Amino acid sequence: MYSYLEIVEKTVRVMVENGFMIEAKVVASIMTELGIASLPELLATLVPITQRMARPLILNFSVEAIELGMSSRIYIGVNVEFPGLLLHHSIHAEQTLITNVIVHDEAGIRCVEDKFRFRRNPV
Repeated sequence: MYSYLEIVEKTVRVMVENGFMIEAKVVASIMTELGIASLPELLATLVPITQRMARPLILNFSVEAIELGMSSRIYIGVNVEFPGLLLHHSIHAEQTLITNVIVHDEAGIRCVEDKFRFRRNPV
């Protein structure tokens, strides 16, 4: 049995290695390991885990968005800010999320969870 921290680290590694996407079979495994019964509950659990992936280098205000696809895959989107550029050049979490869904040829969106939070310690 894994500790919660080990599961979190494994989940983040899987998300990054797979292009900010978690395959359906891995989703089922994570739910079992965390003792989570529903997919919406899993999405809500994953939102704070994805905070480390956001790059709010200007405002230190991270935004994460997680989507459950029709295929039961999970997709992640985070905001990205670029120092030296005006803020309107930033990429919103929802933009990276939708782009990620399209790149992976997902058929549709079943559910979206997002979270906005101020980050005191910039990346």
